[in-house]
Amino acid sequence: MELTKGERQQIRQILQTPQWATVDRLANLLCDKISYSSKVKDTEWETLKTVLTEEGEVRGIKRLIQEMFNQAQYD
Repeated sequence: MELTKGERQQIRQILQTPQWATVDRLANLLCDKISYSSKVKDTEWETLKTVLTEEGEVRGIKRLIQEMFNQAQYD
């Protein structure tokens, strides 16, 4: 699945608005909150599961932001 040229243009427009800075800041704050939260649980398995789940969340947020920039450059 690919975005249409019009959809990529819409992403470019979003990234150029002042509101985008707020979205980007919120994404970074959320990543920090996830990264710095306690991951120690009752068992090693639960700790490992929490670490991997939270790493996946952070990677997903960062991947979405990066993909938006990638799509905005694509023509």
